[in-house]
Amino acid sequence: MPTENGTAFDNGITVHYDGRTCELALDAGEAQKFYDYACVAGDAPRDNGPYSKEEQEARGHRWSEGVKRAEGFSAQLNLLASLKPEELSRVFALIELMEFGKSWVLEIIENLLLDVQFEGPAKANESNPIHILSDIAHNLFDWWDDIDTAKRQHEAHPALFPSPVTQPATPQPTKAQRARKPRKKVSRAA
Repeated sequence: MPTENGTAFDNGITVHYDGRTCELALDAGEAQKFYDYACVAGDAPRDNGPYSKEEQEARGHRWSEGVKRAEGFSAQLNLLASLKPEELSRVFALIELMEFGKSWVLEIIENLLLDVQFEGPAKANESNPIHILSDIAHNLFDWWDDIDTAKRQHEAHPALFPSPVTQPATPQPTKAQRARKPRKKVSRAA
């Protein structure tokens, strides 16, 4: 039975690679999802090695065509306009994620979209999910390892990585209001 810090856990996965073993505890829901995936993953086709010259040319051609299509922005707007509201909301969520900046979520989505951009949706969908899942797992490792390294470097060399200094907000100048002129008193002749 897999263990976590010497203590047995009910759900988890064990990965063996190059004579090394890594175990990961999972909650019941996570374990069910990995279990379901593992049951069907073995039937997926395996990659047969590097791309042939024809595949490389086809990928390059598809890439350049995608760039040309992106330059025709009005055509892209028509595609967006034809989406259902819930589909369009996901496009906006992706844009919001891009505006947010670098994140592991964006990195994974961008890598998957690159497959679609190079191969097309049908061919990308035929890709081996084991290869894709292993890439995602490695990208997640890289992301969190980079964060851990940055934290250690900041702790070891605080002078090289100073904390950002926030300036107090300065009040914005307001338009000076014109002083009202007093009204002239008009005497009424009676």
